[in-house]
Amino acid sequence: MEIILLDQNFKEQYILDSFRSLIWTDRYWEAGDFEITTAPTAELLSMLSTTKYLALAESPHHMMLEDFNIHSDIEDGDKLLISGRSIEAILDFRIVWNAIAMSGNLQTEVERLLDDNLISPTDSLRTISDFVFNTSVDTAITSLTVDTQFNGESVYEVISKLCKAKGIGFRLYRDLVNDEWDFMLYSGVDRSYSQSVNEYVAFTSNLDNLINADYIESSRPERTVCLVAGSQGVGSIRTTSTVFAAGGSLLTDLARRELYFEANVSRNTPDGELSEAEYVAQLEGRGEEELAKNVYLKAFDGEIDPTMYNYGDEFGMGDILQIADDYGHETDSRVVEMTYSQDEASTSIYPTFETVE
Repeated sequence: MEIILLDQNFKEQYILDSFRSLIWTDRYWEAGDFEITTAPTAELLSMLSTTKYLALAESPHHMMLEDFNIHSDIEDGDKLLISGRSIEAILDFRIVWNAIAMSGNLQTEVERLLDDNLISPTDSLRTISDFVFNTSVDTAITSLTVDTQFNGESVYEVISKLCKAKGIGFRLYRDLVNDEWDFMLYSGVDRSYSQSVNEYVAFTSNLDNLINADYIESSRPERTVCLVAGSQGVGSIRTTSTVFAAGGSLLTDLARRELYFEANVSRNTPDGELSEAEYVAQLEGRGEEELAKNVYLKAFDGEIDPTMYNYGDEFGMGDILQIADDYGHETDSRVVEMTYSQDEASTSIYPTFETVE
């Protein structure tokens, strides 16, 4: 693997093809990240002073250089550690400056969020130049709705939270032809055995293309009902609402797992005062987001043989695949991470799958 160092204009200035280790991870509903360990040569350190971004041929994502550290060690030799996040993290540079009450079509409301805070904000100093929202025509995106409210959170945090709650991803690419930032919401393709429209993609022990796998199952984080509370009213009056996970309303005794969440939701918004029904809908939207973060965990993490299916062509980030190990664990699983790893001994590709119920 080769790491391409780029300047602030995404122009190539150096190729790093010798290093001790590389871990480069792309993600579906979060920003990716990377870490490189290499020798601190004078030439490389000089190049890092003007490096802003990095590229890896195997990955469609650019990364931002955010940290580097020189560790001196007489016995093991000096090491240079370079790390950062994918360019989706530039959304973390802006906050929800004014409260926004989202209600209606999810894609439309996300575009409004970006317009208000970085595409065409009232304060022109907050603008991120050449940022473009690309509208998806995929019904998996256009059919989604939202009722929620945010104030003060980072734009990245809001979009990541909404995407995870809805099972969709977001990506930000640098269009090098038009010199612009291209943002889009997207949904992976179902390639599991549960459907018959798309070609199947499966990684299983029987097919000999699942080299190793770690299956994880945990009930520790699961919550099935959320009591979500709004802002304090007159005296001790506070509006609350109860939100259930799928099937949670039927659970009792020890199967019922409760969560309390104080939502930062105001009745007064830039668009006017919310009615009681609108306010409760906003509260319930926040409750759904919290429950989406507290689910029964089922996940596969493993090394695959990339020769049977070509990543980026026959399957991609966010796609739902069939995964099975030797112990009877077979699930429809979504690709939520793809990690490229290289050290002095080997080069590997590691996907992380999250079970789709």
